[in-house]
Amino acid sequence: MSLDDYEFGIEKFTDILEELYPLWREHHNELVGEQVGLYPSIEGYIELEKKSALAIFTLRYEGKLIGYSFFLVYPHLHRQQITVAVNDLFFITHSHRKGWLASKFIKYFEPILFANGISQIIMRTKSRSSFAPLLKWCGYAEEEISLESR
Repeated sequence: MSLDDYEFGIEKFTDILEELYPLWREHHNELVGEQVGLYPSIEGYIELEKKSALAIFTLRYEGKLIGYSFFLVYPHLHRQQITVAVNDLFFITHSHRKGWLASKFIKYFEPILFANGISQIIMRTKSRSSFAPLLKWCGYAEEEISLESR
């Protein structure tokens, strides 16, 4: 496999929904574990897409969906003059995590978001399976730390 064997794209949620479930399950199990149920809000994603508040970038290998990056797009709540794209989901199936694929994927969607009026991209990563070093290598700076109640 070379990086040229992968296809990057922009796709609609409703068009990839069936293909998403196996990846969502793998992603969820990696971050949260099988003991916690996965119940995504399909209606919520559809509504966001209808409002042009959802951008989905996909990664395919031999036509098969193997990765995605979902962004919630909206005017910044504290600085309304800018529009932000906040990463909701970023995942590449484990068997394809090698080389520079993830950074190439990030470098694919960044200029598209900026060309479509996004002023700032906010990427989030989980402590349990952090890809912060990759984000820093791609030019992102740590800005905020979030803590969750259990």
